[in-house]
Amino acid sequence: MARQNSVTRRRILGAAASVVAAAVMLTGCSGSDSVLDSADRASDTELVVGAGVGTAGEVLGEIYAGALRRAGAQVEVRGGFTGRGDHLAALDAGLVDLVPEFSGALLNHLQPGATVTSPDEVFEELSRSLPQGISVSDFAGAEDRAVLALPRDALGDELSLADFAPRCAGSALVHSRGWDAAATPAGALEDVGCSFAVVAEAESGVVPPAASVPVGLVPVVGLTTADPDASADDLAVLADPDRVFTAQNVLPVFRSDAISDRHRDALAFVAGELTTTDLADMVGQVRTGQSDSADVARDWLDAHV
Repeated sequence: MARQNSVTRRRILGAAASVVAAAVMLTGCSGSDSVLDSADRASDTELVVGAGVGTAGEVLGEIYAGALRRAGAQVEVRGGFTGRGDHLAALDAGLVDLVPEFSGALLNHLQPGATVTSPDEVFEELSRSLPQGISVSDFAGAEDRAVLALPRDALGDELSLADFAPRCAGSALVHSRGWDAAATPAGALEDVGCSFAVVAEAESGVVPPAASVPVGLVPVVGLTTADPDASADDLAVLADPDRVFTAQNVLPVFRSDAISDRHRDALAFVAGELTTTDLADMVGQVRTGQSDSADVARDWLDAHV
């Protein structure tokens, strides 16, 4: 099948979704007229949504499943995937019809070494790298991008990552599990003159307090935007206006022949409504045991339909 090169990007506040499929083998606001709020929904489509890896992935899988149900599909959510390669293989084999993804991470999986970092550039490059028969629809404003943060009492006049770069040599970076995978492109920090004296992963997967940093070094925390800790009162996230780190916007990846136009409209609805704050809040509720992934997803959909 010929590669489909034409990509139309609907802005988040715009109208209908456009969907792109490309050819290579897989290796590597709300109101009563909402598409999710119709009285004449059909229920003859059966779909399987693969839950993403980690808490954020599980929540996103439930959100997409719930949106598709409200658009008329019968949906099963299937979990148990051990990593990106696992759930993408299931998608390629037809064991699932849709999986939630993050744009930059998926691009890096399909095209290692990609250097684009802005949301639109990442989306466009991703659309050219997708396998035949696999599509994506619009990305959400919600993302799980790598960021650096400092305890507020260690913050000087620096407001951005570039401002802080000269202090990296006298600093220790302690990052959450998975931060280094999101902190692409490779060598991004070195390219802006930031090289840390110490780099370590938090053993528990949760960023530890500044007390764990060697005496004399400035503590720096590496985490991602959907991590509830990113909004902690005692942390100041360094801005990244130059897009040193790759965009990691939420988007659905699906088998092109499985998702109807109506269902694609439902996915576009999620893209237009879901924010990083929403996602981080839901992740926090699940991690702390206040709720589970299915419940927070249902509550979010109830609040936005």
